[in-house]
Amino acid sequence: MKKITIFLLIMGLFHTSCDDYLDKIPQDAFTEGSLFQTEADLRGFLNTIYNQQFGFSLTNNWPNRGLDVMTVWSEDAYGVRDCCSSSDLITISNGGKTNNIYNDSYTRIRQINEFLNYAPQAEASFTDPALYRRYIAEARFHRAYYYHRLNTFFGPVPLVLEPIGALDFLERNTRLSVFEWIDKELEDVANDLPDTFTGEDVGRITSWAAKALRGRHLLYGIGWHPDVASIYSRAEAVLSDVYDNSGHSLEPGAEGYQRLFTKEGNGSPESLWTKYYDPTTYGAADGGTGTSHGYPFFTLPTGSAAVAVNRNSPAAFGATSRLVEAYQMTNGMDIHDAGSGYDESTPWDNRDPRLEITILHAGEELPRRGGSSLEDTYILNPHPLLGTTTLDDVNRNVNRTGYYYNKYNTEFDWGVDSKRADIQYHFIRFAEVILLYAEAALGNTGNVTLAMSLVNEVRSRVGMPEAVAATADAALDAILFERRIELALEGPFRYYDLRRHRLGEEVFIGTLPGGGDKAMAYGIPLGDGRVPDANVLEGDLDDSKKREVGPKTFDATYYLPEIPAQAIDRNPLLANEPVDFGPWESFFQN
Repeated sequence: MKKITIFLLIMGLFHTSCDDYLDKIPQDAFTEGSLFQTEADLRGFLNTIYNQQFGFSLTNNWPNRGLDVMTVWSEDAYGVRDCCSSSDLITISNGGKTNNIYNDSYTRIRQINEFLNYAPQAEASFTDPALYRRYIAEARFHRAYYYHRLNTFFGPVPLVLEPIGALDFLERNTRLSVFEWIDKELEDVANDLPDTFTGEDVGRITSWAAKALRGRHLLYGIGWHPDVASIYSRAEAVLSDVYDNSGHSLEPGAEGYQRLFTKEGNGSPESLWTKYYDPTTYGAADGGTGTSHGYPFFTLPTGSAAVAVNRNSPAAFGATSRLVEAYQMTNGMDIHDAGSGYDESTPWDNRDPRLEITILHAGEELPRRGGSSLEDTYILNPHPLLGTTTLDDVNRNVNRTGYYYNKYNTEFDWGVDSKRADIQYHFIRFAEVILLYAEAALGNTGNVTLAMSLVNEVRSRVGMPEAVAATADAALDAILFERRIELALEGPFRYYDLRRHRLGEEVFIGTLPGGGDKAMAYGIPLGDGRVPDANVLEGDLDDSKKREVGPKTFDATYYLPEIPAQAIDRNPLLANEPVDFGPWESFFQN
């Protein structure tokens, strides 16, 4: 299966700095109409837009741009690099990642607006009018995605659909008007996109990807949209279409689930939208001009051979004990329940198969950092008294949870530069579509039977027993639980679920089953009083024995972070009350 050929059209002209904000959009040379004269010009620009799409974090030593970073904004993960990770929830609004979400999105929107403005100059060079319409639709899809990202994260933002000058200052548009524009835009562009691609076009946006993103976007309106019934109705219609007619399917078995996160997952029937990478071009540029990423650098153990070239690997992210303990036993029972069969001395046995596929933990054999070959291995153990290397010790400034990300890391080219990784990233998987469809059907008609059959379709793929729900509330809990487990550590899924269903108070305030504080992230058990003890059981559920990793302090700003202060300083109009945009001004008054 070929990947998209990356043609970096005058690559340097597409590079933009961290200081580019919508409040003062610079006019780079690439916006000149002379660049968009032929079919090849348009394709080259589109390939650059695909290339600049952030899936994994880039490799500029700071994991501050990829979707992987946003895993730490839930109870399931923690990051040691606070300037980017913002693991303490109250720092999200002023963190570097927040600035980058705003900045990067508007930088891409500006580029796409220029493209759409000048693209008609090249229309006459196309022998196939449908291809021209497809190129325009691909660009519009990406613009809609960036607005979806902004609208979901910040709420009301300026909706700019044409080139503007460097000194044009803009007010925000209402959250509702931007939301409805995105919905209509994704509905429209799907009509000009093909259902499938072959050859070198595999990886480009299909009509089904546009419809799936539309379904996700609609359900991300839950929690604030004034017409919830409309949200559920529209979402069920589009998601049932994707489910019934797209031809996409789940990879079979636990082996298929694991295969998704290896290079064999390229072109998987489960993936509706995949970002492909290539190790040829170093991906360290902030503007996304490289074609590789640094996911292994930021997530694999410091003592492993993943850092053979980059020896200052920070092991920046780690899964928390709350996520590890959320995975059920193979009998479907919670591990905290009496009679579940959970054994603290063998905590990985008889658990949901997705646990081992998701979490890299003590006892795993890995190529050793500084080893003579890939066969020169060591056994990972981050406990201070049990590890064969101090580099992974949870009491050092590395991953302090002791649980590492395993997804997308099982097929890393060990011993090669970990900043030139090329494993693909799945933006939208069919499993997500199934669970979104379950939620939409439940919300639209209260169809518990359909919702639970869809949940159990995802569970049965890995051999887990059927979940049962007698009420709509119980079915929603089952859907959100399954989303948490199925999509764990893949991106901001859990974060947005907590936001849109207003679960912050439930998740971050109170006492955990193991006696700990929900406002604290915990890692591996150390010993009584957290004093390292070599005899501690690896699966001890007592939170008083676990490594305290850091705070998860919750307040209401979690539900809707503010526009970055830097942007408001440069454009005070962003502090004004949002105004309605275009035809949606009286949308709910008719």
